[in-house]
Amino acid sequence: MIIRELVKLREVNKVTTTCYSMDLDGVNEYIEAPINAAFDLVRTDSMSFEVWVKFGGFDLIDHLISKYQIGKGIVFAVFNNELRFDLQNNSSTNRITKYSTGAVITTGVWYHFAVTYDGSSLASGVKMYKNGVELSYGLTIDTLTSSILNPQTVKLGAFPSAGFYSESILNTARWWDVELTAGDILTQYNNRRGTPVQAASLILNTDIQNSTWNGVEYDIPDLTGITAGYTTVNAEVEDKVKNCP
Repeated sequence: MIIRELVKLREVNKVTTTCYSMDLDGVNEYIEAPINAAFDLVRTDSMSFEVWVKFGGFDLIDHLISKYQIGKGIVFAVFNNELRFDLQNNSSTNRITKYSTGAVITTGVWYHFAVTYDGSSLASGVKMYKNGVELSYGLTIDTLTSSILNPQTVKLGAFPSAGFYSESILNTARWWDVELTAGDILTQYNNRRGTPVQAASLILNTDIQNSTWNGVEYDIPDLTGITAGYTTVNAEVEDKVKNCP
């Protein structure tokens, strides 16, 4: 009898937190960060990215996080069911492009994807991870010698200039201005939505959980405090969904 009452008491006092993500339609929706000097990293700067994402379908290339104009900038993406990372000065002659192999990315599954870069201007300085484990690598282009800087905003889930929009549910996106270790990436995967490693080095950290509808778009808090926050583009109020890793 006492045990039964204790169980009831625990159930009454149990705190449950509903978790939210942003559902991007693959047509014209994405998330945008404002222009900020913190995002103007160069080819000799270390950097790391992570996302929690679930795909409903695939475009030709699904941009996860990018600061890119055609032929120049930074792109972390999924292409042909593999991870892809680009640092470009010229998309034909001056770039790092590196693909994973054996990632086996499918629809309807939550994934934790991450990439790190050591600032060496070499493709060997790029490492990519799926669910905390470093992947093997396929096609690699290694000709980067010039600037990757461009005046574009950071975009999550799209490259509108080329008409690429990701049909995906996005839970978390982060960008550090340091190279995370393999141990850091595994910690990030195991933590799910917990406290991030090397938090002082974060330059982008979305808080989709606490995003608010302003009558036109969602305002998404910036957990780094660097910017006033991020915004959705072409979103609908129904796009904030109870669906999380």
